[in-house]
Amino acid sequence: MSLGKLDKNFLIENNSIEVQKLISSFTNIVNSQTEITHVCKSIAEGDFSSKAVVRSENDELSLSVNKMIDNLKNTALEDKKRNWTTEGLAIFAEILRSDNQLSNLSDKVISKLVKYLDAN
Repeated sequence: MSLGKLDKNFLIENNSIEVQKLISSFTNIVNSQTEITHVCKSIAEGDFSSKAVVRSENDELSLSVNKMIDNLKNTALEDKKRNWTTEGLAIFAEILRSDNQLSNLSDKVISKLVKYLDAN
């Protein structure tokens, strides 16, 4: 398990309660690690919709993964807003440089503004 091999089969034939509890605990650890691995793979692909299942208030790994997802979502949203603003400013700066006649300029600005804001 420590090397990343997350096989779920613990074939130990022993009827003692302690050994069965250990096997159950190891199985739960493997299931948790497998689930968190899937969530992390989704994050790596840009999908921030999944969340890690938090098994207790002491489950720092799942809590940290979920906090990371929230931070990445917020950063992606801020980047999208910033890019939209920057792109819009560039478009309108180009329009303002392109024509000196007020009537043509105003028509272009209004037309582009309506399209850019997706306003009807």
